[in-house]
Amino acid sequence: MYQRILAPLDGSPLAEQVLPYVVKLGLSNGTPVTLLRAYSIPSVGLEDTSGMYLEQIIAAYMAEAQAYLKRVGDVLGQAGLAISSVVREGEAASLLVGEAETVPGTLIAMSTHGRSGISRWVMGSVTDKVLHAAACPMLIIRSSRVEEPADEQDDERGKRWTGPVFIRNITAPLDGSDLAEKILPHAISAAKGFDVPVTPVRVVTDPAKHAEATEYLERASANLREQGVTCPGGTLLRGEPAEALLSMLQAQPETLVTMTTRGHSGIQRWVLGSVTDRIARYSGTPVLVVQGE
Repeated sequence: MYQRILAPLDGSPLAEQVLPYVVKLGLSNGTPVTLLRAYSIPSVGLEDTSGMYLEQIIAAYMAEAQAYLKRVGDVLGQAGLAISSVVREGEAASLLVGEAETVPGTLIAMSTHGRSGISRWVMGSVTDKVLHAAACPMLIIRSSRVEEPADEQDDERGKRWTGPVFIRNITAPLDGSDLAEKILPHAISAAKGFDVPVTPVRVVTDPAKHAEATEYLERASANLREQGVTCPGGTLLRGEPAEALLSMLQAQPETLVTMTTRGHSGIQRWVLGSVTDRIARYSGTPVLVVQGE
């Protein structure tokens, strides 16, 4: 399904919370992984720094970033993944989007927070920029604050990097359009990767559409089973789409939501800034976003 998984890291435990998902998907599909770290040289206090000393500072930043990615890569490599790494100076979002474009079929996998809790990658910052700019699929993990023991060893930290993934179901919200249904191959791939069922979901606001929506979900469920995944049946929700989906996900925290960024025959009913954007921001569950066309 994917030619590569691209995982940006900033050295913090919050950003590293995406790694178990990367490991699970990478191993299940035999997909190589590229780790990326962006760094920037602070300008404050360096105005009068000589060229030679500035080069040493840059080299130190580069060396620290490379050493960190090597430690992570060694652990993931021992788990059986093919690992490469990229270290570049510059703005994280731009570098990430640019790197993703170098390999067609890249899946970006990243956490929504980073750098030790100051929300450097919180929605509205790097993740938000990448979500709106990247043309490739994107897996967004809502990280949670963790205590990092001062004396923690690399092997103990590595257990978190390759630890279990608590996904019990894949949810695929659909609105009946071809654009929304472009998510289904990705939902099927994720279901096989995590070895969990897929549940198609449709939200209706008009009671007169209930019968039609139910038939649609039955067809979608049958199609999913034909593709070799478990599907217990569809879920019909009523109300405003984003609110209905968010309410459902609050009761199902171990769900991966798979969504396109558009739906309903090109009128951008689910365009970023609407349903998909609200789910990515507020659901608290992992979200796999695929750009619709």
